[in-house]
Amino acid sequence: MHEPKSVDPARRCRRIAAALLLAAAAVRAQIAVEGIDDRTVYTDRAAFTVAAEEGYDYAAAMNGRSVPVGEEVAVAEADFYELAVTRTPQAGGAPESDVSFDCELGARCAPPPPPGFIRGDANGDGVVDLSDPVMILLCLFAGRATDCEDALDANDGGRVDIADAVYVLSYLFARGAAMPAPFPARGEDTTPDALGCSR
Repeated sequence: MHEPKSVDPARRCRRIAAALLLAAAAVRAQIAVEGIDDRTVYTDRAAFTVAAEEGYDYAAAMNGRSVPVGEEVAVAEADFYELAVTRTPQAGGAPESDVSFDCELGARCAPPPPPGFIRGDANGDGVVDLSDPVMILLCLFAGRATDCEDALDANDGGRVDIADAVYVLSYLFARGAAMPAPFPARGEDTTPDALGCSR
């Protein structure tokens, strides 16, 4: 049975010091990415900058697409992103260090619209334009269904008829009177009638 070799304490200290120096060199060689943290979820928008250090050539890519180094890069589309960066000494040699960041950008849900409708907005797209009198006519003569008869009642006459389509056309193209409330913002119908709305 062999006796374990004794280790010179001074030699052991030199090894530890060398290891610490190597670790410090690795820290100094790290690539700085400012503005984001690895494995973090962001909401609506995230921006980052890959810091550039003189004496190196950099290559940075996000999800496989090249991104600039030394200037801010912003992302605003909800997705999972992987940022990979490498740098190579300009004096020559293999890539000295690389960094990989993973982050996720989530979309904040928009608040629901207020209850009600816009008078004259027959198709419910939020604006009154030429498509709305067309929609009124389709509902009257082509059997098109609607989820809001109140919106089709452009003149607030208490019923839907061809006069409503004419009213919207007059407003759009002949400087006619604007639709009665609720218009131009969404709101509730304050006029008692038999028409309904489920928007």
